[in-house]
Amino acid sequence: MNSVESSNRSETTNYGSPATSKSRQTPLGISQSLEELAWIARPKVLALRRLGIETVKDLLTHFPRRHEDRTQFAQFPREESEVPVCLCGEVIKTSLRRFGGWKKIFEATLQESDANALSEPLVCRWFNLHYVQKMIATGQRLVVFGKPRLRGKRICMEHPEFEVIESDEEISIHFRRIAPIYPATEGLSQRPLRSMVYRLLKEIAAPPAGFETLLPPVLMNGDMTRAAAVRAIHFPDHWQQRDSAREHLVLSEFFALQLLIASRRPLGIFCAAIADCIATHKRADSHRPSTLRAGRVVR
Repeated sequence: MNSVESSNRSETTNYGSPATSKSRQTPLGISQSLEELAWIARPKVLALRRLGIETVKDLLTHFPRRHEDRTQFAQFPREESEVPVCLCGEVIKTSLRRFGGWKKIFEATLQESDANALSEPLVCRWFNLHYVQKMIATGQRLVVFGKPRLRGKRICMEHPEFEVIESDEEISIHFRRIAPIYPATEGLSQRPLRSMVYRLLKEIAAPPAGFETLLPPVLMNGDMTRAAAVRAIHFPDHWQQRDSAREHLVLSEFFALQLLIASRRPLGIFCAAIADCIATHKRADSHRPSTLRAGRVVR
């Protein structure tokens, strides 16, 4: 989640900006190469290739590994926990300490936005990660994700994932929403990756050809189609929508695999396999609590 972008963004890397009139007239196709998109810089295209992403479809099916609820943040903890938490605060102090010769510890002290006399600051620490020192400065707002630990009298996060929140035209993509966190790579942090996916979903034809729904109606989770599931898994409006999208996509993968296996068998066995797949899903659905059925999956 380590992410900070230059304040001097060029026009070609303004991923969250509206599409040009030309791109609106010619909607993107999912088989289109990312190299053909002028607004994705060449270094980002090369970084995406390291993740095996070369086309629009590859990027839209590069699903988040988790989501963070940035609609509201918990207060800074006062004791340690084994459960990772997502917090937001302003950097009020930074320091670099050396020990053992070449070893370094960089610390950033965060204060929550609605701090009071009883509020405890949060200390984030990174060991021997020199680039972090260049990315974090006093006065910035950070979103951090990690396990709070008690170190002496201080609550610390060691090597937390972090993202710098910038007040710009793209803030609505990264803040005050359920934000996706993706598998990333060197040279491609969360902020530009999330912005690229957001812009592609804005510019692509709806519903996009190539994202046809595979599931028969009897297996569908309410009115959730595959195209809707792809959009919702990236930027869900609420947690139930995220879970419904995930369920649809997982079941679609399973169903497609069953079709592939069954297609290599005689017709009679093929039909029996599909019927068995539907029956298995119905049995599983009947044993789940009512709050988990028919698109009412709870977080």
